[in-house]
Amino acid sequence: MMLPNTEQIEQSMRFFVPADRLGEVRIIRPNGGTSGFFFRHEEISEAAALAAELDPQSKGVYLVMNEIDPAILDGRDTLTVLFGGLTKDENITRRRKLLIDCDPKSAERGATDSATDDEKAPSFEVRETIFQSLGELGFPEPAFCDSGNGAHLLYGIDLPNDDETKTLIQTFLNVLAKRFSTDQVGVDISVHNASRITKLYGTVARKGENRPDRPHRLSSIQSLPDGEIGIATRELIATAIKILSAEPTSLLEQQYDSEHEPTGLIGNLQDFTPTKPKLILPATFAQGEKHYNMLALAGAMRSIGANETEIYQTLLVFKQTRCTQDFDNAGIAKIARDYGTKDVNLSMKALMECDSEEKIEAAQRQQNLKLALEQASKRVSVGHDTTEVILKLRTVIEAFSACEQPQTFKTMTSAELDAADLQTDYLVSDALAARQPGVLAGVKKVLKTGIAIDLTASLASGDRFIGKFYVPRPRRVALMSGESGDATIQETARRICRSKQWKNLGDYENAVWSFDLPRLGQPQTKRDLIKFIHDYALEVLIIDPAYLCLDVGDGAGNVFSMGPKLYDLTEIGHETGCTIIIVHHCRKKSTDPFAVPELEDIAWSGFQEWARQWILIGRREAYNPENAGSHRLWLNVGGSAGHSGLWGVDIEEGSRSDQGGRRWEVSIDGASKIIAENISEHESAKEQQAQAKAHRQLAADAEKLLKQYRKYPQGDTLKCIRERASVNGVRGPAANTKLLDNGLIEECQITKNGRSYDGFRAVSVPVGLTGSDRVFSGSGPGCPDDEHRGGPAPLIGGGPCPAHRDVSDSLFAVADGTEPGDPVTGGRPA
Repeated sequence: MMLPNTEQIEQSMRFFVPADRLGEVRIIRPNGGTSGFFFRHEEISEAAALAAELDPQSKGVYLVMNEIDPAILDGRDTLTVLFGGLTKDENITRRRKLLIDCDPKSAERGATDSATDDEKAPSFEVRETIFQSLGELGFPEPAFCDSGNGAHLLYGIDLPNDDETKTLIQTFLNVLAKRFSTDQVGVDISVHNASRITKLYGTVARKGENRPDRPHRLSSIQSLPDGEIGIATRELIATAIKILSAEPTSLLEQQYDSEHEPTGLIGNLQDFTPTKPKLILPATFAQGEKHYNMLALAGAMRSIGANETEIYQTLLVFKQTRCTQDFDNAGIAKIARDYGTKDVNLSMKALMECDSEEKIEAAQRQQNLKLALEQASKRVSVGHDTTEVILKLRTVIEAFSACEQPQTFKTMTSAELDAADLQTDYLVSDALAARQPGVLAGVKKVLKTGIAIDLTASLASGDRFIGKFYVPRPRRVALMSGESGDATIQETARRICRSKQWKNLGDYENAVWSFDLPRLGQPQTKRDLIKFIHDYALEVLIIDPAYLCLDVGDGAGNVFSMGPKLYDLTEIGHETGCTIIIVHHCRKKSTDPFAVPELEDIAWSGFQEWARQWILIGRREAYNPENAGSHRLWLNVGGSAGHSGLWGVDIEEGSRSDQGGRRWEVSIDGASKIIAENISEHESAKEQQAQAKAHRQLAADAEKLLKQYRKYPQGDTLKCIRERASVNGVRGPAANTKLLDNGLIEECQITKNGRSYDGFRAVSVPVGLTGSDRVFSGSGPGCPDDEHRGGPAPLIGGGPCPAHRDVSDSLFAVADGTEPGDPVTGGRPA
């Protein structure tokens, strides 16, 4: 039987379900019914294993290829197979992938049959034709996949889930089907809906019966684009619809008139609107002039609103008709790409005459400033709030000024660098350096906010941070916290302050507390934070938490989206000299949730690269709601200044019902001691398990031997008894000794064939008693039955009377430590 490829399944899941997204695996059961399960990005390894486990039991395994609204879970667990409540069109928040499915068609092939190799082969040829055609129109590199019975192309898109998008994709697929379908291969037009499922590559395609000519096959990813998949924009898809809708033979005819001038996409470029100057181009582009003429043509086209694809197509026409020597298509594509994004409001003259990128950008900035001034004037004239208008206008002016004013770079000679008195100033020794941005991060329930408050109080007072780390001198510090609420912050801060040398929260005059959070990434926020730092003369600013400050949208997994937002904090630190620490969360480790947290565990892109120092917190053991005030944590600190270390931190908070209420008691040990204790506990537990296992085995062996002795009351040799009981020669003597020591068997002589041998036989017991009763003659103190009370004390341990125990219990109550003597051979009680 063909088995799934778990590695390919995991690769497929990572392609379709990026960071901080939810995915769904759909199972088609053998009876035709459906089931499925949801999974998060951080659970992909477990999800891939579960999908591989379910694959052999199914007709097919699929994946929802667009972005799913997390609200669909509605309290349900991930990685749990569900038989209802799976993804529908209305549960899709955005469309992220565009599937082109080239499916073999044959009169001999039934709808539920696998394709033959000959039927399948042409689907890859049609796929290649579509890929080449879309590539010429500017489509980015797609993913190439084998569905098992056909060929797939998967393009990246980023479109809303609405009727307009549905119609666009439906029309696009219909155009592709009409243009590229053949008698042997059809382009599937049914894959346009938002909640579309596609093959989970790496699983087996099981259509129909598995026959030599129509075999079941493994689906696979054949290739993925380098880096992140490119995006096919709405405009690009619409252009493809327009161009590919025409008959293939008439495409060039649209673009030429009888004089070989362009008349289709843009029209005759010498007949622009009266407000635009005419573009006069030579009939032939000579070798030294072709690049300039192509730039001028692209600028003129952009000035009348042409997009990148339209510019590219028209430049190709002029290349064929006017260039005396070949012009590289890659060069034409670059010109189209560069000019297709220029500000369409720029004058035609500016676009045509700006012969450098710098001049074009300067013209764009001037145009932006002009438009901003005009819009500001209009807004004020119609009654808009003047302050709001000024703030928006100031942003544009600042951006313009920053670009117009040349940036200067301070330098030092090697001698000056060598002579400079440059030393790292530590806010907290071995844990936190001054003027370097940092992150305090951890998973859920690791007291991130509490530790941030402890850091705030320690910096403000000069007291030790969490009772361990020396603070050289007090600093002005502010904590901005927007998650826990002011009452919780007050209660926690009071408890933490009582654990330090200054007992009263009110005495911490260097600490400033705020319950408003900045909106990072907005220009005015940078200015407002700088003012806040100056107003309170802050040396340290702690912001808690990151996710309430950053409006990242879909950019959390994109370092290029996150970088500029975080860099604002770096610039604020440089300008003010303030050390900025941001509190953030870590991803939960799927393999070992109690392992030491590492820098790579920090959630979202950009934070690992941005942070010059870090305090990472993780749990050493599971959070216990019944003992919620007790925390066993890891503390991993490090930074580019060279400080690093790992400690085990125990924090006792108690509960509100404790006498005196909740508290803040911290104890710290080095990681080596914690690890050594963990190893010792692990080894001790293993030893106890091994001993318990040995005792259970000894009990079972002895019980087998005792049954055989009772079958042969005249007795027999140990070897014969052992062989009848199927007890091997290594364990048999120990079990026999245990029976002998407990008085259940006795030594005797056995005569066989006229020869005498040492043997054993079961001990006779009074009528009404069993062998185990012999051991436990006289019940334990807890027996409720009066008739079992009295008599001598049991030979082994205490506990229930013989009527309430079986033989193995009565012989060996050793697993709980009640058996005296050696654990293997036993020992006769005194």
